Amino acid sequence: MAKKQRKNTIADLEKSLDSGKLLPVYLLVGEERFLRHRARTLIHDVIVEKEAGSVCVFSSEDPLETVLAELRGDSLFASRRMVEVIQADAFLKSHGDAIVRYLERPSATGVLVLDVRKVDGRTRLPGAVRSAGMLVDCPAMYDDRLGGWVKSEARRRGRDISSAAVSVLIDEVGNNLFGLASEIDKLITYAGDRKRIEAEDVGELTGHTRSWVVWALTDALGRREVASALRVLESLFQAGDRAEHLVGSLNWQISRLMKGRMLLDRGGTRREVASALRVGPRFTDGVIEQIGRFSVEDLARVSRMLLDADIMLKSSGMTPKAVLERFLVQACTETSAAT
Repeated sequence: MAKKQRKNTIADLEKSLDSGKLLPVYLLVGEERFLRHRARTLIHDVIVEKEAGSVCVFSSEDPLETVLAELRGDSLFASRRMVEVIQADAFLKSHGDAIVRYLERPSATGVLVLDVRKVDGRTRLPGAVRSAGMLVDCPAMYDDRLGGWVKSEARRRGRDISSAAVSVLIDEVGNNLFGLASEIDKLITYAGDRKRIEAEDVGELTGHTRSWVVWALTDALGRREVASALRVLESLFQAGDRAEHLVGSLNWQISRLMKGRMLLDRGGTRREVASALRVGPRFTDGVIEQIGRFSVEDLARVSRMLLDADIMLKSSGMTPKAVLERFLVQACTETSAAT
């Protein structure tokens, strides 16, 4: 039985390029267009910035002879040449055997980059690429991996991002790596010198949705940060949100956190908590992080404070904003971090 080939990732490609090693061919394969784009960018930057080389881009419709001539040609101005065929599925279907023959004696200065969604494993091409260069796997990003990917992207840019912020961001943007990467860049700019991005940062940039209200406020309560909670409240009132709706949303989330906290305290697993709360894979980390910031006693106390605030909204002469400010200050200062 043939030994299964280990798949090279974007991280493997980056490590190889960082070592100063440029290979004759890179085959970028997978459904995730963003990862293929990232791989092409990494190779491009090495050739252009470190090697002072040139880049030539072709499509599937371009003649094979033109692509090969560019690979084998000499340049008076560039020592290395990146010859890229984008969306090359049709190109390889027509010219795969010719590319295999080329890779038997590839150019010493040309770097062939092939960008495809799929490659036929029954052909000789994958093996030829692995022998001469690198096949980089760029698979579709499933929902249960999105949170980890967002965190790694933030770390790659020198920042930390809370699980609550990750959950809000994914809820707002969805499974779109281009969109998520763009929002991460915006968040880093917005955060300035701060090294950690919180849920309220995401809300300020992406809008005041119900999801943001729940995550940002319970996150601030969990961190016992009065100033953050009051900032969120102020922005909500400026946007015209109603106090009654806010109390309802918070009560809903506190009840869910209580259910999860009690389940964990009885020895339940993350998966069991996610199932009990009907939380999708992309939001599990955020919910577990928030649960971990409260004890059962904390959540019971916050729940009673919410009930008092709801009564005061309906019966006292205080303004809705003053009632909620009082609640947030009490909730942040009269609870202690869960052990």
